Amino acid sequence: MRSRFLILASMVVITTVPWESHTDVSDRPTPGKITVIFTQQVRDYPTWRRTFDQYTKKIKTWRIKVTGIYRDAKNPALVTVIARFENQALLDRLTSHPHYLSALEEAGVKGMPEIKVLRQTLLQ
Repeated sequence: MRSRFLILASMVVITTVPWESHTDVSDRPTPGKITVIFTQQVRDYPTWRRTFDQYTKKIKTWRIKVTGIYRDAKNPALVTVIARFENQALLDRLTSHPHYLSALEEAGVKGMPEIKVLRQTLLQ
């Protein structure tokens, strides 16, 4: 009897607590913020990584947060960087900056990176 009461009580608690109270605020969409996926073919990963690390130190004050760096499982020269930007204007500023193009060349990136811009939406 006691176990039935505990199960029933837990069901009541679960059904009466709003979903938002269980959702981390940082996971909610923020107006203007974007996630950007840069995918690029590189000549030499260690050279690319060294240049990338130096460049990100230069733009640290730009409020760009790199959330992941990945290498393709079958083609380790294919590198993907995922970053969060405060807004589209900041991404435009980065990609049009003269140092960005010179950093790509110095890092050994083949061609221009493929850039995908994503905006988070709430799950229904």
